[in-house]
Amino acid sequence: MTITRITIKCEGNFPGYVEFVAIPRGTRVTHYFEEPSLGLKGTSGGEMHESDDEETRYDFARKVAGLVYGETKRGPNATNSMIHDVMHEIARVAGC
Repeated sequence: MTITRITIKCEGNFPGYVEFVAIPRGTRVTHYFEEPSLGLKGTSGGEMHESDDEETRYDFARKVAGLVYGETKRGPNATNSMIHDVMHEIARVAGC
Protein backbone atom coordinates (compact mmCIF):
# COMPACT_ATOMS: atom_id res chain seq x y z
CA MET A 1 0.00 0.00 0.00
CA THR A 2 1.26 3.47 -0.88
CA ILE A 3 0.05 6.58 0.92
CA THR A 4 0.02 9.55 -1.49
CA ARG A 5 -2.01 12.12 0.46
CA ILE A 6 -2.80 12.87 4.10
CA THR A 7 -5.00 15.72 5.36
CA ILE A 8 -4.83 16.87 9.00
CA LYS A 9 -7.20 19.35 10.66
CA CYS A 10 -5.28 22.18 12.36
CA GLU A 11 -6.06 23.13 15.93
CA GLY A 12 -3.44 25.88 15.90
CA ASN A 13 -3.48 29.65 15.74
CA PHE A 14 -4.88 29.64 12.19
CA PRO A 15 -7.59 26.96 11.93
CA GLY A 16 -7.77 25.10 8.68
CA TYR A 17 -6.00 21.99 7.51
CA VAL A 18 -2.59 20.79 6.43
CA GLU A 19 -2.27 18.50 3.43
CA PHE A 20 0.73 16.28 2.68
CA VAL A 21 0.93 15.27 -1.01
CA ALA A 22 3.54 13.01 -2.58
CA ILE A 23 5.76 14.62 -5.23
CA PRO A 24 8.70 13.03 -7.06
CA ARG A 25 11.32 12.25 -4.37
CA GLY A 26 9.51 14.11 -1.58
CA THR A 27 6.38 15.60 -0.05
CA ARG A 28 4.67 18.94 -0.58
CA VAL A 29 3.02 20.34 2.54
CA THR A 30 0.31 22.97 2.13
CA HIS A 31 -1.55 24.80 4.90
CA TYR A 32 -5.03 25.98 3.93
CA PHE A 33 -6.43 28.48 6.41
CA GLU A 34 -9.29 30.90 6.87
CA GLU A 35 -9.73 33.31 9.78
CA PRO A 36 -12.79 35.48 9.06
CA SER A 37 -12.41 37.60 12.21
CA LEU A 38 -8.98 38.77 10.98
CA GLY A 39 -9.94 38.88 7.31
CA LEU A 40 -7.33 36.24 6.48
CA LYS A 41 -7.71 33.48 3.93
CA GLY A 42 -5.05 31.67 1.96
CA THR A 43 -2.41 29.02 1.73
CA SER A 44 1.21 28.54 2.66
CA GLY A 45 3.53 25.62 2.26
CA GLY A 46 6.85 24.02 1.54
CA GLU A 47 8.51 20.80 0.47
CA MET A 48 10.59 18.11 2.12
CA HIS A 49 12.79 15.95 -0.11
CA GLU A 50 14.15 12.46 0.49
CA SER A 51 17.67 13.87 0.01
CA ASP A 52 17.24 16.24 3.00
CA ASP A 53 19.33 15.40 6.05
CA GLU A 54 17.78 14.52 9.43
CA GLU A 55 18.23 18.03 10.87
CA THR A 56 16.53 19.67 7.87
CA ARG A 57 13.64 17.20 8.09
CA TYR A 58 13.23 17.86 11.81
CA ASP A 59 13.25 21.65 11.30
CA PHE A 60 10.61 21.32 8.58
CA ALA A 61 8.47 19.01 10.75
CA ARG A 62 8.79 21.49 13.64
CA LYS A 63 7.32 24.25 11.44
CA VAL A 64 4.48 21.98 10.32
CA ALA A 65 3.80 20.96 13.94
CA GLY A 66 3.40 24.66 14.74
CA LEU A 67 0.62 24.82 12.15
CA VAL A 68 -1.10 21.67 13.37
CA TYR A 69 -0.81 22.18 17.14
CA GLY A 70 -0.44 25.96 17.36
CA GLU A 71 2.44 28.23 18.30
CA THR A 72 3.64 29.73 21.55
CA LYS A 73 6.31 32.37 22.02
CA ARG A 74 8.91 29.58 22.26
CA GLY A 75 7.82 27.63 19.17
CA PRO A 76 5.31 24.92 18.39
CA ASN A 77 2.87 23.88 21.10
CA ALA A 78 4.05 20.29 20.61
CA THR A 79 6.33 17.85 22.38
CA ASN A 80 9.42 16.41 20.71
CA SER A 81 7.48 13.16 20.26
CA MET A 82 4.66 14.99 18.47
CA ILE A 83 7.17 16.66 16.14
CA HIS A 84 8.69 13.25 15.34
CA ASP A 85 5.18 11.93 14.60
CA VAL A 86 4.67 14.76 12.09
CA MET A 87 8.10 14.05 10.56
CA HIS A 88 7.21 10.37 10.25
CA GLU A 89 3.93 11.13 8.47
CA ILE A 90 5.61 13.50 6.02
CA ALA A 91 8.28 10.86 5.26
CA ARG A 92 5.56 8.19 4.93
CA VAL A 93 3.84 10.18 2.17
CA ALA A 94 7.21 10.80 0.49
CA GLY A 95 7.92 7.07 0.53
CA CYS A 96 11.17 7.63 2.46
